[in-house]
Amino acid sequence: MSGNLPDSDPVQRHIDGAQCAETAVLYGYPVVLGQRLSEHTQDVLRELKLIELGASAASQHEVPARLQAMAQALSGRYAQELDEADQVRSAAAARGQATCTLSYPLRRETEQDIRGWQMMVDEADTYSEASSS
Repeated sequence: MSGNLPDSDPVQRHIDGAQCAETAVLYGYPVVLGQRLSEHTQDVLRELKLIELGASAASQHEVPARLQAMAQALSGRYAQELDEADQVRSAAAARGQATCTLSYPLRRETEQDIRGWQMMVDEADTYSEASSS
């Protein structure tokens, strides 16, 4: 062990039958901020769904629907990892901890999924800015 961080040996995990040799570890993850982020994400997705439902067929833009579909696909694909992190964060909150350590196994497609999500969020930001002006 070096300093306060555990050894960085790869962690072997199995997810949906696939073995993941690397794990991203978030040390000192702020529990309350994480809970707020999760709530905010759900709020944004709910708002996008309302925008999609409330738009007339003529004025409907595809960005909210695409972002919603991508969020649902990623949530499904990474359900196990997200559930485990939520459980760790919830347990830390119940114990009154300010921070916790979260581990996320990295799949081959994780980087591509993150880049795709970032591009979609940027597109949604542009859409929102254009819609509000």
